[in-house]
Amino acid sequence: MVKRTIRPYSLIAVALAVLALASAGMAGTYKDRNGSIHQWTINPSHALIWEGSAYLPFGIVLESKYLASGQTEENYSADSLAVQTLKSAGIGDIILRAGKGISAIPPEAVQRVIDLLESAGIRYGVEISDPPYTPLTGYVIQPSVNRYDGIRQPGEITRKVEDTKTAVYVICDARSGDIASTGQVVAAGGQIAVPNKVRSSRDQVLLYYPQKVFTSESRERGLPDLWSSYDHHRDNIVGVLSKVKFGPGLRFFIDPFSEYFGVRGDVRYTIPASPEFRMEYTAWLARKYGNMGDLDLAWGILQHDIASYAEAARLIPLWQGTRGVAAVYDDITGKYHKVDTPRSSFWSDFAEFRAFSVRAYMDGMADVVKRSVAEVPVVYTASGFEPFFVGRSSTGFDGLAVPAADGDATLAARAGRVFSMSETAIREEWIISRLKPADTIYGTRADLYGALNTLRGLGTKGFFLDVKADSPSYITLLGWLSDFAKTVVRDKQFAGFAPRVVYYPASLERGAVRQFTSGVWWLPSLSPGMEIKTGGDLAAYIMVHPVTKDAEIYVWSPKQDTTIHLAIRDSITVVNSNGESSNIKQKNGRVAVRVGRDPVALRGVSMEQFIPVEAVEDAMAKLSQLMDKAKRKLIDTTAYEAALQRAQGLLSNNQVSVALDMVRVSVDELSVRLRGLESEPVNVTGLGI
Repeated sequence: MVKRTIRPYSLIAVALAVLALASAGMAGTYKDRNGSIHQWTINPSHALIWEGSAYLPFGIVLESKYLASGQTEENYSADSLAVQTLKSAGIGDIILRAGKGISAIPPEAVQRVIDLLESAGIRYGVEISDPPYTPLTGYVIQPSVNRYDGIRQPGEITRKVEDTKTAVYVICDARSGDIASTGQVVAAGGQIAVPNKVRSSRDQVLLYYPQKVFTSESRERGLPDLWSSYDHHRDNIVGVLSKVKFGPGLRFFIDPFSEYFGVRGDVRYTIPASPEFRMEYTAWLARKYGNMGDLDLAWGILQHDIASYAEAARLIPLWQGTRGVAAVYDDITGKYHKVDTPRSSFWSDFAEFRAFSVRAYMDGMADVVKRSVAEVPVVYTASGFEPFFVGRSSTGFDGLAVPAADGDATLAARAGRVFSMSETAIREEWIISRLKPADTIYGTRADLYGALNTLRGLGTKGFFLDVKADSPSYITLLGWLSDFAKTVVRDKQFAGFAPRVVYYPASLERGAVRQFTSGVWWLPSLSPGMEIKTGGDLAAYIMVHPVTKDAEIYVWSPKQDTTIHLAIRDSITVVNSNGESSNIKQKNGRVAVRVGRDPVALRGVSMEQFIPVEAVEDAMAKLSQLMDKAKRKLIDTTAYEAALQRAQGLLSNNQVSVALDMVRVSVDELSVRLRGLESEPVNVTGLGI
């Protein structure tokens, strides 16, 4: 249950796997411009080991005026003064920021700044931050937002849109989801005009799906069109950096795309529309499915009439989540295909491909930089909790950075997610961080030290303040950081430290990064898992542990300590958040488990067996309340009373599953009768339009 610092490497199979991975990409050999060789590796606790010693930097993000504002002697002198200021304050590590895409800067200018750092004995990472040149263009699938309701009369409908080229639209019955018309319109002047010829006595709704362009200035910037521009982007970066001669101070490269690389806002629900994206998606679908019949079945295509993988790759879903129309639209032919959305894997396939493809580009860029420029670690800032930040191959990028933010209210959550993703990776990954102080943030030594200790406690092994040199608190912050670094250097255990962790599924509504009283952290995981509906004040989930790969059930009581009873005839093992286990024997066919506010793991309990007696009793109490209400409304409750009596008998015989099913059926049926069927919309798609 608990992720411990010391891992069982004595197992032969694990040891062999570790050796195999280490030889395949968990280590490197950097040859500097002087011909000196520097061996490095990353340890299981996410520290970079450089020439046999842990590299634990406490530094600054330094933006070079010479690179950002022009190659003048005045700007170079400013950089030289900034470096001397750092040295005087005891800071020996930086992330070098160019202030613009590195490929836009002459190689000789980059070389001059590198020479400055080398002559001062500064250890440095280089921020590439060179976004690809093609912005992402795709259809935003947000039917709960992009809609116009209450249509009954014909007439053109105009809607405002931002950064939109075209839009797909559908007009349908607001209750049944029956499609009246579909089509595409071109945006002009920041709006679309949708023709509407529908006349109806029932409300119709317009749903529109704008093809939006996400530029580098967009609020949701982060994921460019890698599929169209990767080759050009890669060649430009290598073209500049391969001409720079790096010395012994180089330690890493960070963010080959940008610090904000990731999926956010509308991009999460955007289906890219570029021909290159569709070409790659076509090939991926062809590899995944043996024939088109299998794809039709998996996607729930009701007429089984998708002709090719290329056609499938260009389909646009008209629903997302529980809202929209149960169909996919082909923007080439203008046709739509009805979909059985409850069993459709369209969205999960799209998410799987996007993660696979983006990760491949990330790995590819890292590998080419190490191969063609310098073989040092390549790190990405994990700007979101996304599967493409989880390393899935033995080569590729070497670490993740906790994203900077204005303040530390979410610091533990950001750092916890990065640690979780790094632990899930199949190769060891370095973890570093950036902190962005402001006037009211880290205003005291204690504030800064508190943030640094939070990061340390969550496995971070490198720390960089992203603060401007003209900030009033700059010199003070440098001094505090230097003092803190001296303290950490004396901690001989730091490089090998890893936090103890209990994981929960990222989809868990009640999940939140927090530290238990035992010191163990509760962190989200991208591993498969789901909430278990228990009823009452109890909470539970089941998930595949991201490290051990075992499926485990966790249960806790958010409000108060309580005891639950499970109808199990064998003993079970309960493991608390501190990793301490206890064996509980059954008594009269039941085991009693004490649960509190921190989750405990239940071992020896299957999903089918995890039905607390208390959950059945809560359902019975709810049925009794509904029957009382029904009697006041003169509804006959004879059948429900009989069901309740039978369920009570079953429960006394420990047949909890049958008893719970019987009560829930009665509760659902009686709830519908009390609510009144006439008030319910008829929607054959199962979606909320």
